[in-house]
Amino acid sequence: MYLEVKLPELGEDAGDEATVTYLYFNSGDQVNEGDDFVEMATDKATFNVPAPASGKLKEYKVKEDDVVKVGEVLGILEVEG
Repeated sequence: MYLEVKLPELGEDAGDEATVTYLYFNSGDQVNEGDDFVEMATDKATFNVPAPASGKLKEYKVKEDDVVKVGEVLGILEVEG
């Protein structure tokens, strides 16, 4: 089964988009729930998006320096279940 990892809500003051600054994994890597999945930045803060579940990274749908809107898919995990 595949799970889409999406950019979550950023909060009232942060706006509705952020820039990808770092991708922590490569395709095929094992990812554990809670691991830092993607580093993002807004004009006010830098933050990490955690992996919502454990699984194998199928692919990132973004690359560094991409501007991503809230709700857009960052990557896809292959998870059991």
